[in-house]
Amino acid sequence: MVDDVFSGVVEDRKVTGSTATYTVKVDRIYQGALADEQVAVSTDTRPKACGLPRLEKGTTYVFFAQEDGSDLTSELRSGTAPATAAYVARVESLLGAGSPAGPPVSEAPAEATFTTVADAPAKVQRLAAPGAALVIVGVLGLVFVAWRGRRRA
Repeated sequence: MVDDVFSGVVEDRKVTGSTATYTVKVDRIYQGALADEQVAVSTDTRPKACGLPRLEKGTTYVFFAQEDGSDLTSELRSGTAPATAAYVARVESLLGAGSPAGPPVSEAPAEATFTTVADAPAKVQRLAAPGAALVIVGVLGLVFVAWRGRRRA
C-alpha cells in the first residue's frame, strides 16, 4: 500500500549498512501530505531485497512511498521511476494534477481601517431606553386587552 506519491529531485544519497537513504527536494505532491519540502526516502540495498536501484543525484523521479513511522520507504515494485513526461502524465491521469510542495499559499490579510467613534462610551440609560420603552408598551397593551375583556362581560 502506498501512502505518499510525489515528484522530486534527488539531492543526496547516503548508505548506512544495508539501507540507502535519498534526500529528495519535493516538487509536486499527488497523494498524501508531506510536512516538508525536503524528505528522506529509504530503501533496502541487499541483493534480492527488491530495493530501489541506485537513483541518480540531480534527476527528478516520481516516488511511491510508504510511511514507516516518521520515515518514508520505497522499493522496486512500488512504482518509483524517473519522471519522464509520459510517466508524469500517466500518474496525473490517475491521481490528478497534484499540488505544489510547501506550505499552503494564503492571501495577505486586508489592511485594517480604523474609524474614530465618540470619545466617551454611551451611557447605560441611553442604551437601555429602547428596551425599557418596549417593555412599557407591552405592559400597556396587556392592561388595555384585559380592560377591554372586562368591559364586554
